[in-house]
Amino acid sequence: MKQTKLKYLMIGVLTIASISCMDKERDLSWERRHMPKEAYFDFNMTQAVALDINYCFKSENYRVLFDIYDQDPIEYSADGSVSQKDIEPIYRAVTDEKGKFSGEMNIPADLSEVWLSSDYLATVSPLKLTIDDSRQLSFNQDAYITALRSQTASKTRGVTVNQHTYLKEWHVLPDADWDNNGRPTNLEP
Repeated sequence: MKQTKLKYLMIGVLTIASISCMDKERDLSWERRHMPKEAYFDFNMTQAVALDINYCFKSENYRVLFDIYDQDPIEYSADGSVSQKDIEPIYRAVTDEKGKFSGEMNIPADLSEVWLSSDYLATVSPLKLTIDDSRQLSFNQDAYITALRSQTASKTRGVTVNQHTYLKEWHVLPDADWDNNGRPTNLEP
């Protein structure tokens, strides 16, 4: 009997001691629920990126469906064939009638470059685009094509537009070269 009374006495003392140690004015679970997320979690998993796409179509009524991928959506095989990968885009949208789109997309925070892709005619695709420091992603098709043309202007027909030169072993035109106008030198005037 004495042990039972002692046991109940010890349980009572421990209960009173544990209750008296609690701060009755603070509810810690309430603070955690009502605290802004930034106060205890400062790591963002997503980033908001301003998106400005302009395909520069002069005609009306040509909406373009475009996709943005986090990796190259095209698969290149060893035999030279090209195929579309079976992956889902991280963002998909449609331009207005003139091929322009402005908006904001939420993408994973670890991405610094994305691929813009569209299956529509007269669109350059796929393109690797870089997200700048101000979290903006912009593409202008006319400016892109102009920049490519200025980089790859061919000087003669011996060099193609993409700067591919013919190998001498091919003997495309034996004992011939190209003049400044791009004509073979072995032709008669």
